[in-house]
This record gives sequence, C-alpha cells and structure tokens, in this order.
Amino acid sequence: MQHENDLSDSFKVAMNETMNELTKFDLKDKSAIVTYRSVQLKIDKMGRIVKKMSDEKSNDEKSIYDLVIQNIADLNDAKLKVSNLEQKN
Repeated sequence: MQHENDLSDSFKVAMNETMNELTKFDLKDKSAIVTYRSVQLKIDKMGRIVKKMSDEKSNDEKSIYDLVIQNIADLNDAKLKVSNLEQKN
C-alpha cells in the first residue's frame, strides 16, 4: 500500500512539473517545438509511473490517471498549434 501511495505522489509531482512546463508556451522565450517536446517527455514520465502501479489499483483508478495524461497531451498539442498560428501572424 505504501508503494502505491508513493507512486500516486510521484504522479502528482510529475503532473505539476508537466503543467509548469506547459506555461512556458506563454513565455515565448523558447521555440514552441522545444517546449512541446519538453512537455511530451514529462507526459511520457507520467505514463511510466502509471505502468508501475500494480494491479492493486482498480481499472477505474488507472483510467483516471490515463485520462489526466490524455488531457495534458491534448493541451500540449493545442498550445503548439496556437503558438504556430501566432508565429504566422
């Protein structure tokens, strides 16, 4: 049980790091593709944490984690598109 709690805590930390990285799109101090790739690496880390979770987690709990990951990935894609459109204008 402690191992599961540690993994949940690790997921939360990784999620916060990823969300903080997403804010760099707004700063525009790096190219959008660099920020996009950096966020993607952090999303991949979140996915690896979920895979480490044992079968003690129900499928519903795991799908919540997967849904969070998918939503952040979608947000990353959208921010890249917006940044690319802003550069064209």
